[in-house]
Amino acid sequence: MADIEGKGVVNLCIKQVATDLNLSPRTVRDYIRKCRQFEFFRYIKWDGADYCLVYYSGLAKVIASKSKTGPVQVLLSPADLKFKKAVIVEAIVASQQEQSFYKAKEQQCKTQQTNKPAMVTTDQLFNKPSVYAGGTFSIEYKTSRFTFVSPNFPNFGTSQQSIAHIIGRSVRTVQRRLSNQYRQLLAQRHNDDLSPLPRTQLAKEVGDKTIVEHINSENLERIPFIFFKGKAWDLLCNVYLTDRQTKGQKRLNRRILSLDTSIDFFNLNRPIPEA
Repeated sequence: MADIEGKGVVNLCIKQVATDLNLSPRTVRDYIRKCRQFEFFRYIKWDGADYCLVYYSGLAKVIASKSKTGPVQVLLSPADLKFKKAVIVEAIVASQQEQSFYKAKEQQCKTQQTNKPAMVTTDQLFNKPSVYAGGTFSIEYKTSRFTFVSPNFPNFGTSQQSIAHIIGRSVRTVQRRLSNQYRQLLAQRHNDDLSPLPRTQLAKEVGDKTIVEHINSENLERIPFIFFKGKAWDLLCNVYLTDRQTKGQKRLNRRILSLDTSIDFFNLNRPIPEA
């Protein structure tokens, strides 16, 4: 029996739950006791062996106690859990990219002296390859891998090195989890849909190829530019096209952070309301 009304309390029929989950009643009882032990349930009250009144712990408390506080927190649906390795990295990408875009926009507010500066958005990078933002910034060329932009383009994005640092894994692991081949394999393994993650790498124009090659020849340490269409380009961050939402969770995040630093984290002795 689900908590459809969201009251945080539900009366479970053990036999019905066992039938729904294809488990034995004894296993269901064990799971309920373990959920109480691990504090997913705030309080349980048995009515014989066949019924159990369950009070759920708050979502923020469960997240705060069972996970580490990090730079991004995203709520996953049960359907996402089988893809969690790919989805978590994608959520970090969405958050880091959004923060990077916000910082670039703040800088352009000062440069353009307006609260609504001309900016090329992520959607425009992928859907409108010839877009001009107020005639100031241009996307000059596009290939399957790179997006070549003008010298004053307010670049944004996230690097695989920064993602690797956040999740505590190697860059190679991040590359694998972001790859469309990995996402396709997960989808096939679980016989479900996991859409590809489009990406592009920004390349900012530096100058004429001949001039840049001459400058490089005069330096002891060569600057790693790429050359295309007779020009030199500086490689910048990757930009990903994702619909993974990390917005709208500020209240939940603040609640989690406050609980994480609270001395009285779980007040298990507070009175339980009458059923």
